[in-house]
Amino acid sequence: MIDFAGLLAVVIAVAAAGCRLWVSKGARPGLVFGFAVCMALSSALLSPAVTEAAEFWEPLCRVLPLLGLEFRNAGLCCVALMAYSVRGGGPARRERRQLALLAAVITVEAVSYLAAGVDPTGSELAAPDPGSRAALVAYDLFFLVYSIWCVSLFTLVMHRSVRQVPPGVLRVGMRLVAAGGAAGLVWTALSVIPLLSQLFTGRQEYAEDAYSAPFGVLTLTLGLGGATLAIWGRQAAAPMRWLRSWRSYRRLGPLWAALHEARPDIALTPPGWRGSAQLALYRRVIEIRDGQLALRGHVHPEVMAWAGPAAGSAELEAAVIAVALAASAVGRSYPDSGYRAPEMSAELAQEAERLEQIAAAFGSSPVVAEVRRRMRSALAEVDA
Repeated sequence: MIDFAGLLAVVIAVAAAGCRLWVSKGARPGLVFGFAVCMALSSALLSPAVTEAAEFWEPLCRVLPLLGLEFRNAGLCCVALMAYSVRGGGPARRERRQLALLAAVITVEAVSYLAAGVDPTGSELAAPDPGSRAALVAYDLFFLVYSIWCVSLFTLVMHRSVRQVPPGVLRVGMRLVAAGGAAGLVWTALSVIPLLSQLFTGRQEYAEDAYSAPFGVLTLTLGLGGATLAIWGRQAAAPMRWLRSWRSYRRLGPLWAALHEARPDIALTPPGWRGSAQLALYRRVIEIRDGQLALRGHVHPEVMAWAGPAAGSAELEAAVIAVALAASAVGRSYPDSGYRAPEMSAELAQEAERLEQIAAAFGSSPVVAEVRRRMRSALAEVDA
């Protein structure tokens, strides 16, 4: 499970980095690319599979925990720099300070780790004496404090900024990134466990553990997914639009069928699916609207009274269609019913949504069923 989670984290980070690099087309890839690359290298170096493989080369085995942590520090620095870029307002000085802080943290951690003089065994670091234990505790503590600082800064800035962005893909992406920051805080806070283990037992695991690896995957998925949403969101939008159009097309089917049976001439030429689902939905909306217009002269003048004041607009329109169909079927006309249909929306999505509500009321509303009953009674009285 740990190997799989670590591998998945690497794959996610590498995929995001590749996506960002491909889109940049030779330009400066930016902080997202740097974060993805650093986290991919860190997750790979600290994965159990790599730690086991490194045992065959002692020099690499000695520095592997340090390298993995330093790459993670670099990734965290990219996170803090992203927060500064979002805040704006002359970030150059803050960026220099953050880079200087990164250099100091990397140096202190390297000195602490090398001063401990530990020989990693598998994925475990064991302090041979109290001095080594103190050095490793300092090594863990510097990483914990620095990582909490970077992730907290980023999460706070993103949480504040997302409220200032209008609804859209950018806002969704920023919400995902903010959620990734929150997951990153949990992932970072779990670093206190190796620190406490080293403090009280003199031993600690430096590879990703079963309790931290899932949070690492979640952090990378949300953070990098949100940061690259504008890139892959455009590609994902097309099938989502097709799915929404197809769903609306199907939901309007029963209402369209009832109108088409009464007025076959509403069908546009050529009939059926031609082209995209969005075009088919557009045709269906127009045909339903044409059917409503064709039945205007068959609307009973009492339909609004039958529906009652509690009827919603969708129920009222569905009731109007129901009585008009019933009157049209027996050739009954009402030239001046007093009913005026609402204007058709210029937006296809809004008009389709409105017609979906009418179609649902047409098929299952108790108000429409009562109006149908009264219409049948009215027609029966006239025939009698």
